[in-house]
Amino acid sequence: PPLRPPRPWCRVGGVGAGCWAPVRPIAAMEFPFDLLALVGAPQGHDGPCVGYVDERALSSSSRGTLATVLEEMGRASAVAQGLRKPVTFGSNLGDQRVYLLVD
Repeated sequence: PPLRPPRPWCRVGGVGAGCWAPVRPIAAMEFPFDLLALVGAPQGHDGPCVGYVDERALSSSSRGTLATVLEEMGRASAVAQGLRKPVTFGSNLGDQRVYLLVD
């Protein structure tokens, strides 16, 4: 098997593949409001939290704030994937959920 190059590299092509590709650092997105509270983290929680946004959360009083988060994430995702337009929007999730890692 090929030797693993130093980090930040990851294996591409599935299990047993011999190719390694550079890993770009993940850029964090920041927003001017408390996302931890919006995704349901307990008050005073410190550290990362995984929460989700569904249609019910979008229709709550925080609708505008969560919609803004999803719109911005959709735009950034489209750019990262080289898409012409976003596929994630801040409205009308239907029966879908969007999971967020918030720190």
